[in-house]
Amino acid sequence: MKDALGAGLEYDKTDGKVEVYVGSQKLTSDAYTLTWGTGSDNEFEITIPWVNGTDSKYESPSTIKVYYDAKVLDTAAIAGEGNKNTANFTYKT
Repeated sequence: MKDALGAGLEYDKTDGKVEVYVGSQKLTSDAYTLTWGTGSDNEFEITIPWVNGTDSKYESPSTIKVYYDAKVLDTAAIAGEGNKNTANFTYKT
């Protein structure tokens, strides 16, 4: 999953501020990889290994939820298109 905030927003990169859930299970930080600034300072990428060998680690299908904190900067857009947040999800089989 890749997530990118608009220019008027900023992630709180404090350890523990990002929470990842698969179904109702909260993942520990060693169960996924979090990389900040893959294309800019205002984005991140999370990779969740889904299988262990040939065995699935999680029930499929499952809902994946990611929670994080961000702050609104004084440069945030108040009107028009606002401060767009873009998220993309990809998977490999």
